[in-house]
Amino acid sequence: MRAAQDVLAEWDRLIERLPDKPSATGGGLVLTSDHGNIEDARSCTHTRNPAPLVLEGSVDRAAWDAVRAIADMSAAVQAALRC
Repeated sequence: MRAAQDVLAEWDRLIERLPDKPSATGGGLVLTSDHGNIEDARSCTHTRNPAPLVLEGSVDRAAWDAVRAIADMSAAVQAALRC
């Protein structure tokens, strides 16, 4: 469990360095993650726990309304980028 806590601490440090206001430069930020099984490292399978989705700045939020699973992410990214 200590190794998992170390990884999470490193991600926390990375996220803290992200810009506070990506929209100040006209940019946007989409941050998501797979949800894995860090709460029970004995399991080698995925859980059904929710995965985080953070939207900041100039991001078309309507594109993300239909995201309910990882399989929905590709279409949402394309819509948000207007591809």
